[in-house]
Amino acid sequence: QYLLYVLDGLDKRKLQSTGQMYSCLLLEGARLGGLFRKIASLIAKSRSDAFAFDSGVSLTQMDENRQPKLLSWYDLLQNYSNYKEKLHELELPNVRVRINEREIRHVLQAENGVSYGYKRRRSFAGSRAKR
Repeated sequence: QYLLYVLDGLDKRKLQSTGQMYSCLLLEGARLGGLFRKIASLIAKSRSDAFAFDSGVSLTQMDENRQPKLLSWYDLLQNYSNYKEKLHELELPNVRVRINEREIRHVLQAENGVSYGYKRRRSFAGSRAKR
């Protein structure tokens, strides 16, 4: 919860977080599971959207289709049941992350851990022994 509060503070000031902090936040969400994992996956999706926004999406298109902005990540955690039905209608806060070359592998691993549809590799040694 504290990391979400820090992330909200960075967003209010339009500051970037480091790749280490971002990956720790995602890994902790994956470790806790449940609602925390869902919010961590939304944070990972929001970073991707912020990256696409910086790459050249026109501001006029964004202003015409302006959606109500979510107050904060912490607010989403506290009131998830209220936002659950209209989550696709809300604009999530941007997550600005500065990732250097050494951190990219850890960030991608952390994002992979919270993305839904991700399947863990399991050892097939047990299935071979039964044959």
